[in-house]
Amino acid sequence: MAMSVKAIFILLIGSVVAFGAGPMGGPMGGPMGGPMGGPMGPPPPGSYPPPPMGGMRPPPPPNSPCPFQPPPNPNCRNTDTAANKKLVLDFYQQVFGDHNSANLEKYLNVNFIEHNPNESDGIDGIRALVDGPLAGSPKTKVDFKLVLAEKDLVALRVRLDFLGTIYATGDFFRIGCDGKIAEHWDAMQNSTDIPPNSPNPHPFW
Repeated sequence: MAMSVKAIFILLIGSVVAFGAGPMGGPMGGPMGGPMGGPMGPPPPGSYPPPPMGGMRPPPPPNSPCPFQPPPNPNCRNTDTAANKKLVLDFYQQVFGDHNSANLEKYLNVNFIEHNPNESDGIDGIRALVDGPLAGSPKTKVDFKLVLAEKDLVALRVRLDFLGTIYATGDFFRIGCDGKIAEHWDAMQNSTDIPPNSPNPHPFW
């Protein structure tokens, strides 16, 4: 039996009203939470909220458990890869090969950021490393196995004699807008840490 237009309209209105009073929450009623109301509610203190629709994620609050490293400013990115390579290689040789703490300001930004948890931020952190643990070590020519550069980043793979122990290292440097090293990440692996039954025969380098 065909329904009248009026009957269909009444059914549609009833469905909308029922849905509006249903379980979805907020303007749609019920338990879903957040902007839709209910027990889920706002994120817990210290959590890192998602970015607003179409916007940038805001910086995390102080002491946030989810800090992040903002990208370099694209308006002043140093993209001279040849100059960046030379800067990093000269710096690395002076510090880890020559153990010379003079003129570090030539290589490092005044706000230099260090991600190695054993070292301090700033130029004085590198100077303390050179004048402290490295001071008694003989000078050596650093054995650079791989050097890569892209935009404002330089990556190294190094065979490093550090206090008499040979390490395989991976170092990453970011060059700042002033053409100096602004940030450093690294990982070091003792070259003797090879299991006796290694599943592959390849060396570290």
